[in-house]
Amino acid sequence: MNTLIKLGGRGLHPLARGSAQPFVGRICSDPALARAESSTEILLTDGDELPRGFRAYLVRSQHARPPEGLCDVYRLGEDFHYLAPGDVIRIEPQRGAIRALYRRSSRSNSFLVTERCDNYCVMCSQPPKQRDDSWLVDELMQVLPLVSPDTAELGITGGEPSLLGDRLIALIAHCKQLLPRTAIHVLSSGRGFSAPALVRALAAVRHPDLMIGIPLYADVADVHDYVGQAR
Repeated sequence: MNTLIKLGGRGLHPLARGSAQPFVGRICSDPALARAESSTEILLTDGDELPRGFRAYLVRSQHARPPEGLCDVYRLGEDFHYLAPGDVIRIEPQRGAIRALYRRSSRSNSFLVTERCDNYCVMCSQPPKQRDDSWLVDELMQVLPLVSPDTAELGITGGEPSLLGDRLIALIAHCKQLLPRTAIHVLSSGRGFSAPALVRALAAVRHPDLMIGIPLYADVADVHDYVGQAR
């Protein structure tokens, strides 16, 4: 029987002063990690003793007491029991919220890069939002260096990723540099790739394993266009 997991929401009880802004980090379980390596690591622990030097702390113990001056210490809610070393998360201290952005044990990690779209598909569960959400790509640029280089595949989705233009090119180039053995699957309506300049720029990246997944809803143009609500 499959069990649904909660990927995001409120689930943190602060035990020490939190940061003013949301932040991204990678979960680890080694309290002896060298300080130079721990600046982006979030220590997940069952113990009561908390060493200094980590970006944040997620504790399961009911008796943990952070030493004076330690910040971003949270008791982790039961809904997020599945989190494990190598996972990348976003913490929103002011809301006591957490979101799993990448799970190392999962074979189906994907990243939302925009909610803007040039289609309006009749079955879409996430209608387009015409607003500036460039922070999604900014955050993903922080996440990618924390992703395991052994990851087989990553998905890039939206909205419509081709609307990012040059930022999509920079993102794919970043993936190639940091994760050269990871396949990248971009879900797209395909309409944006009618622009030769975008296609040439993407080809120039020479990513070794890049797929643009373009759904076809019918083999009759009018039916396909009706589903996408665009020509």
